[in-house]
Amino acid sequence: EVHRGEIIEATDFLHDQVIPAFAKELPSQLASWYVLDGRLDTFRTAEHLHSSGINLRKMGLVLHHMTTFQHPLLQEAVHLLLSEICARSMKALLRTQLRERQQVLRVPLQQPYHQLTVEFLNKVFGSSEAAQRYRREVLVPRICAHFERALPIALEEAVQSFEEFWNICNLVWIFHRLTKMMSLRFSSDIFDDLREPNFLREAKEPFRAISLIELGHRIKDMGLISIAQGYILMNSGLAHRIKRKDIAQRHFELAIEKLEDSLTSNPNNKVSLCLCADALRRLASLRTRKVSEDDPNIMRALDYYRRAVRADPTDSSTLRALGGLLRKCNRLKEAEDAYLLSLEQDPNNVQSLHEYALLLQFANVHKHESEHERSYAKRFFNRFKAVQSMTGHVENVSVLVKRSDSGNSQISSERRSPPHKRSKSSSSSVVSIHHSSGGS
Repeated sequence: EVHRGEIIEATDFLHDQVIPAFAKELPSQLASWYVLDGRLDTFRTAEHLHSSGINLRKMGLVLHHMTTFQHPLLQEAVHLLLSEICARSMKALLRTQLRERQQVLRVPLQQPYHQLTVEFLNKVFGSSEAAQRYRREVLVPRICAHFERALPIALEEAVQSFEEFWNICNLVWIFHRLTKMMSLRFSSDIFDDLREPNFLREAKEPFRAISLIELGHRIKDMGLISIAQGYILMNSGLAHRIKRKDIAQRHFELAIEKLEDSLTSNPNNKVSLCLCADALRRLASLRTRKVSEDDPNIMRALDYYRRAVRADPTDSSTLRALGGLLRKCNRLKEAEDAYLLSLEQDPNNVQSLHEYALLLQFANVHKHESEHERSYAKRFFNRFKAVQSMTGHVENVSVLVKRSDSGNSQISSERRSPPHKRSKSSSSSVVSIHHSSGGS
């Protein structure tokens, strides 16, 4: 009762400000995703909603607000949200039926549950009269009850609206989404059938009990298992990247899939964001040594690094990783900002000192170098060498220090100041750069 006023205020803010803003921005986010990935059906709806502080049950309100805006991809965004709502409603109905059956049988997940699952899939995806009746009488009311304003309030209008959507939506995508959420594994013959146009739309009973290989379960672990799996897969990719690039590529791709899956439940997990960026960067390096912003994997890696920085602006290592990738993309001024922020958080970060010295030495932002620029690069090489000596590193950097005497450091000196002397205003201005150029 003490916090009732605050709860009401927060709820009003969510409904009046956050959800309408997200609804307006969603088609643009979808367009940006298409540029990166080349597909719309891989858009991570749940992750984007959670990132904006919106519970998945509010997807219906997002849909309601989207009808007031105009955008070339508005229809695609509407269908994407409705498909997610359908898949989640089906998941809830199937879990309820499995729990009820388990209370009766009192046995683990075996054949009776397989049969129930196949029967359920035929009821929600089949074209028979019984399947159509099940969607009208069970699925539509479930959507209306748990996703406010996703469909018209009146049941008849809701059924009509749902059937219009069902006739044009991507049923295969909804099936894949449901199988992933329920950890269902099918034999290859089902996927051969799904390649046939309109297979799910025309088959009365598209699924057979023999095709369901495994009925698993998912544990709400805030992504810990997916993070661990992603980490192991990425290390396996690193182990194979020299002799078996095909295996390395597959393992990096699987690592990215696992890590992105963990971000669905916790989109601001710094560990997942950094590992995902690392895996994308490694995947890009298998194809070419030259780092280019035109590579979609590099663009996504930069986005994940920026999100990790926003999640924890005090992590020196994350800032250094962002600076390193920006430097390789030849975005030298942004890279310098990241390195200085990294050194502000940890003046003895060996990698940041080393990479920033390299940036100062070899950068070519201005046409004319100066003795001041060369001495500044040398200063950071010397600082790197001193810290390296204190921390027990034995790598010889004398050659690098010697090079800095005749280096080619050409970043504007007026933008630079030692980390411990940088003002708060300078620091906040750099943070704002990351926020404005960050991802979704």
